[in-house]
Amino acid sequence: MNRNRTVLYQKIYDDFKEKITNGWYEAHSKLPSIRQAAKNNGLSTTTIEHAYQQLSIEGYIYSLPKSGYYVEDLTFVEIQKSADIGDETTYRPALNQRQTKDMFNLNRVRMIMNRVLTDNDQLYEDCHPTGELALKKEIQKHLAKQRNVLLRPQQMIVASGTQQLIMWLSSMFDSHTCVAYLKPGFKRALQAFKTTGFRCMGQNTVDDLIRAEAKIIFISPSNLYPSGDVLPVKERLKLIRYAQDNDAYIIEDDYNHMFRYNAYQIPTIHQLSKGHNVIYIGSFSRNTLLSIRMSYMGLPLALVRDVNHSLFAQSVSKIDQLMMADFLSSGEYQKHLRQLARYSKKRNDNLKIALDPWMDANHFSISGLQSNMHLLITCYNQATKAKFIKNLESLNFAYTTFEANPRLLLIPYSGIPMHRFETLFNTLFAGI
Repeated sequence: MNRNRTVLYQKIYDDFKEKITNGWYEAHSKLPSIRQAAKNNGLSTTTIEHAYQQLSIEGYIYSLPKSGYYVEDLTFVEIQKSADIGDETTYRPALNQRQTKDMFNLNRVRMIMNRVLTDNDQLYEDCHPTGELALKKEIQKHLAKQRNVLLRPQQMIVASGTQQLIMWLSSMFDSHTCVAYLKPGFKRALQAFKTTGFRCMGQNTVDDLIRAEAKIIFISPSNLYPSGDVLPVKERLKLIRYAQDNDAYIIEDDYNHMFRYNAYQIPTIHQLSKGHNVIYIGSFSRNTLLSIRMSYMGLPLALVRDVNHSLFAQSVSKIDQLMMADFLSSGEYQKHLRQLARYSKKRNDNLKIALDPWMDANHFSISGLQSNMHLLITCYNQATKAKFIKNLESLNFAYTTFEANPRLLLIPYSGIPMHRFETLFNTLFAGI
């Protein structure tokens, strides 16, 4: 087809398409024959035929043998105009949920990334489904030294987050397996459990968890969500005994263990149980860059044989995995963690100073300041909660509410620069 014919065919196609989508032609009405349409438009039958063929392929018209072309019934389709679609550029990430630039030294990553990208034959190979061996070996060393968690590389699965790790777990347990958790529970994890077929049961106490007789108990014992409290060793031992006596499993989510300001790091359930019946989950996303989506899971030996390597593709790029392996092996990660611990403590101290004027308020209370990178506000009435939400949204602050405790608001502060604590919190508490 020459260029002129292409332009004419496109014009005829566009003209018919517009009339069909705008309802100028009724459903199932007959279009002019190819010969008649060519005569009406002063064009060749070949040009009209190409236009009709394209309309037919896309489903705007259909043909009946020895009869001609007819308009398809599109009345059930709502044609959404581009003006009705939200502009992606209007999205604003919440100010308080990001990271401040001084939380991570990008020069460390830049230097390591250059090493990874220089003449590395592994980059021309596909990702291993459960994670690169080099990274798993470094995670093994790190966990043994920092958390006294003893795992072999074969027991590990690397993925881009807890939700992806739960997808892996769904393939190792029967459909509708019961997962018990302490209320209110981590929303994203619970959503992943439910989506992949697990049955979730929220409980109020450890004794309730045990009485639920669940196959899986999901818990963050060193930093309970959202309070940041620590699960006492007596309660941990109860869970371990239950799991071992009932062939059940504890999923220990240890992602936020280092953000604690009133004590040293708390030992893991995995360590107490010597790894029996405990599925250990950790993450690099919270203590490096939020944009580095990388978590890992250590399985008990009894579950390793159930890992189906062909089931899921690896969700973390090989480049990021090799970079993290180098970051760990070079000692830069450990250096970063030491600096991050000091920095986080300093931020927390400054936060307490900024919040001090409101610690004895009449309509709400503030808690959760001994760990994590968020604070908790308990509102004593609905009007106070409504005022807080209005102020939070005017500041473009992210917040979380909880069905199990409607009076509670969780407010992250990781993205607020320390020098703006006083000003922004004055605005948050204004009029309350």
